[in-house]
Amino acid sequence: MRLHSHPVLAALLWTSLPVLVPAQGASVNFEVHPVKPMAVTQVDGRTWLAVCNTSDNSVEFYDAATLTFEQRVPVGLRPVSITWHQGSRSFYTANFLGDSISRIELVRPPGSNGTRAVLDRTMPTGDEPTDVIVASDDRTVMVTLQSTSSMAWHEIGTLELLKGPASGRITLGSSLFDPQAPFALKHPRRILEIDGKLVVMGQRGGNSPAYDFDLLTVDLATLQETNVDGLGSTNWNITPGPDGRVFVVGGFARNDVAGVQALAALPTGFVRSELYVIDDLGEPSWIARTRDLNRDEFGAVEPPDVAIDTPTDVALLTLGQTVTKVFVTGFGSDRIEVLHPTSDAPADWPSTYIDVPNTSPEHSRTGPRALLVVPAGPSSLTAPRLLCYNALNKSISVIDAASESVVMTVSLQHDPTESVVHRGREFLYSGEHSGSGFVSCSTCHVDGTTDGLGWNLGTIGGGPAGPIPPHLIDGIVGPPEFSSDKGIMITQSLQGLVDHPVDLPETQYLFSNAPYHWRGDKPRFNDFNEAFVNLQGKPDIGSPGDPQGITPQQMNAYVSFINTIMYPPNPEESPDRRYTGELGALSDVEDGTGAIRGMKLFHTFPLAGGLLGNRACVQCHWLPEGSNNRITEVLGQPIETAATRGLFQREARNEIGATTLSQQVTGEFGLLHPGNATSLNSFVFLFDGVFGDPLKTVDVMRFMREYDWGTAPLVGKAFTIDVSNVAAPSTAAALDLFEDQAARANAGVAALVRTNGLELGLYFDVGERNGRWRQVGTNRWIDRNAMLALCDDDDDRIVVQATEVGAERRYADPSGAAPTLTGPNPSDLTLEPMRPSTQWREVPRLTKNWVPGTGPNEFDWAGNGPNPKSIRTIRIYQHALIDKAPQFGLTAFRHEAPRRFRIAGRDIRHGAFLILTIAADATTPPPYVPGDGHAVQIVATELFPTSEFTADGRRIWETTLEADPLVQYLLMLGGPFAPDTVAAFFDNVPEPPLPSQFDPVT
Repeated sequence: MRLHSHPVLAALLWTSLPVLVPAQGASVNFEVHPVKPMAVTQVDGRTWLAVCNTSDNSVEFYDAATLTFEQRVPVGLRPVSITWHQGSRSFYTANFLGDSISRIELVRPPGSNGTRAVLDRTMPTGDEPTDVIVASDDRTVMVTLQSTSSMAWHEIGTLELLKGPASGRITLGSSLFDPQAPFALKHPRRILEIDGKLVVMGQRGGNSPAYDFDLLTVDLATLQETNVDGLGSTNWNITPGPDGRVFVVGGFARNDVAGVQALAALPTGFVRSELYVIDDLGEPSWIARTRDLNRDEFGAVEPPDVAIDTPTDVALLTLGQTVTKVFVTGFGSDRIEVLHPTSDAPADWPSTYIDVPNTSPEHSRTGPRALLVVPAGPSSLTAPRLLCYNALNKSISVIDAASESVVMTVSLQHDPTESVVHRGREFLYSGEHSGSGFVSCSTCHVDGTTDGLGWNLGTIGGGPAGPIPPHLIDGIVGPPEFSSDKGIMITQSLQGLVDHPVDLPETQYLFSNAPYHWRGDKPRFNDFNEAFVNLQGKPDIGSPGDPQGITPQQMNAYVSFINTIMYPPNPEESPDRRYTGELGALSDVEDGTGAIRGMKLFHTFPLAGGLLGNRACVQCHWLPEGSNNRITEVLGQPIETAATRGLFQREARNEIGATTLSQQVTGEFGLLHPGNATSLNSFVFLFDGVFGDPLKTVDVMRFMREYDWGTAPLVGKAFTIDVSNVAAPSTAAALDLFEDQAARANAGVAALVRTNGLELGLYFDVGERNGRWRQVGTNRWIDRNAMLALCDDDDDRIVVQATEVGAERRYADPSGAAPTLTGPNPSDLTLEPMRPSTQWREVPRLTKNWVPGTGPNEFDWAGNGPNPKSIRTIRIYQHALIDKAPQFGLTAFRHEAPRRFRIAGRDIRHGAFLILTIAADATTPPPYVPGDGHAVQIVATELFPTSEFTADGRRIWETTLEADPLVQYLLMLGGPFAPDTVAAFFDNVPEPPLPSQFDPVT
């Protein structure tokens, strides 16, 4: 490949393209939205409004009366909820991506006339915290943890997990006091104390006898427990009224209806937006009354111009003990519904509506997400106001609660979200892209993930739905056509549809996980345009046989946005991104321990059986995403290999660890396309007899539970240093870990320092020879010991925060937007050999069960179908490289790992982009310059520094983008335009290839 023959000419570093190179570091899109992001309090004669700026990893402070911006305080990554506690004069945030909570104190410095917000500490809590409150004992901070169906409690001062049962965490089972409780809340989202009762709301409430569990209540005096069911299959929010009633908003899925035509015809949508009003919560006699928010008080279906899609919050206007108005956000409708209680039955309440206009030209929709009523009086307001947090255009709308009119809209101070995200989000979230206005794509793909439900979206009794491309059939004898009657399938997540965005729509397919759907029947994401018409009822603007609800240009914007959504870190992966245990001898599956032996088994152990045919797991579940993107089973119908990232969110059992099978139900549907594998553990245990040894099965299960999800596990982690632990060995060990992960380009690391009344923002600069801490926006560096020496007083703090790699400068800057670095142009550039990132380093050492043959270490195919095409293609590519280009580094057959692109040079700076090109034909010699017409760009992605240097002293930078084995070999052989590369992919090249085939060097 000319890329290797002329590495300097084929690689261009661009550091001066403002559209492609945000100086502050790109923000990875995990599509995290707020839960309860606003709080108001009066302190020292002023009324403070605190607002979580989720994408900016900060809390912004405003004057509550005028909405004048006062101050920005960085907290943990992606704060989603905030609460105020008067006794400690502190706000507390739940930081979803950071797996942490932060405390911000309101202090009045000595000699100062003003009050100031100061970050006191950020501390770990557990995976995916969604809500935080201070208990009525004034000593305990309680936090809901989404992914583990649990809650944590912390000491209010240090934020340390309280000692006691379960080390400060407890499962939110249908009984808190029974470890064998049959059910647990799925995705606990809100936690409140209401009239002496602890109330926790689960987001995925379920809607069937198999699982229906919405609220858990515990009377804190009597310990009486009550479970509430029958609310939403997706519950969004809850608020108590002064009259003892509790108000919940959510969506109720009609997945009991079969067939896409029948679902599309439901009068108020295939998921009803609903309000639930609960009397006597916590008592055995509780009762819930329901209001379909898209029916009026007479039961008639509302028209689209007042539709409510995705009711994410509810707030109350009260007069004494009376609720006078109930406000409900329509997140997908850019609208608030106002219900006017006239009786005990919410179905009879008349409604009015407040449109929340989009005032930002950079954003396509408003997205009213959360509400807060600010009462008159203490806030210097003469009348109560309703504040609406708009998640899509990052603003706060101020609404006169009496007249129901928008008074003003104030934009949040800083938003690092890329413009491609802003432009494309509307097509996921907006109900305007349905015929009725009641539903959207996110109605089921909740915030870009999944509702966890099974749906029958086929044509009942329908015939063939089109031919199956032959190259998708892999190692099996498959049917020639897809069926349009496909039965029940689980909603799939939209996370990780590409392994990494490359900013080039033309070549994004090389790094994608297409085809899509369980069956692989959608070659491209663009092919989902028909769902706007066939499922959501939007008028068809396409041509006959090609239904389209939005224009091709709009669909391209949707695709570009969807491709940005990544999985968060795997909470069970080791923070150093290394699999636990010992690898043992490479060819001995009996040797080794733990997850790393499980990885060896995953690659080398032949699984016997007609469907498996002696394949190893990896020969269907390719790295990095866990799928070869081919159809590898036909059980009723053809099914594409399922990816292995992000499986915990879809489990229907509350699994803890890799050695047992939990019986605690958290959902009706689990893994696999019909949801009949209740958990990851139960799926792997299906192969217990195939592995022949329970210890092998457990180690494979450990590997699967630690499986890397594409974002380093340290990202988001934080800890706080004060005088009590500044010299502790644990602090030194934590700094060793954080600095090491920065040096490996797995994470960025920043430190927020408060010393002697001053606040400094530092980041760990790997660009220094030995790595030092640099003050953002300056040329001042200090080493670790000097930084720690700044913490020598009781009021001093150092909050160390791991960020997405490349975002550390932005996080450390007080404004949240680091300045552009300047200096000489990059020079003396060479491409270095690609290398696996940390988690895959051992894979290329494995060779067993790869080369065809009948020996003990060879791949002896014994399946019912032909030799699998997918692994044949990789072996054919290996043949060509070994025989014709050994100088490229491949000299023997082996298992292969995903690899990062790497480049060495001088004067490369943070924010640098790597642009790689390949020849568009076999006759054009290099050099190739982007846009010259002779080459095709294949990669445009950020580069990050490592701690490594070439022999002549040039630092090595690398991408977080990984090319999977198929793509890296394809590129080494010249790319898709080179001889025989595409033919081999379609199984039209023999193994081994003919001597005349492939020409990787010229």
